[in-house]
Amino acid sequence: MRPVFLDTVGLLALWDTSDQWHPAAERAFAELQVGRRPLLTTNLVLFECGNAAARRPYRNLVPQLWRSLEATGGLV
Repeated sequence: MRPVFLDTVGLLALWDTSDQWHPAAERAFAELQVGRRPLLTTNLVLFECGNAAARRPYRNLVPQLWRSLEATGGLV
């Protein structure tokens, strides 16, 4: 099964409920989870997310995702 690359814009849209793309990001992520698609990203994407989320209520989701992807080999 082909992995899906998670980018900064998509992750921020998923986490930020006020983002115009949030509903679409939620649907897309739910489909990925149901389909059990492998997820991957880079530490640079997560650095960008951490910077963008620094003063947001969802800032703790960045290190959670980092640890999860690191544990499954999805951090490249």
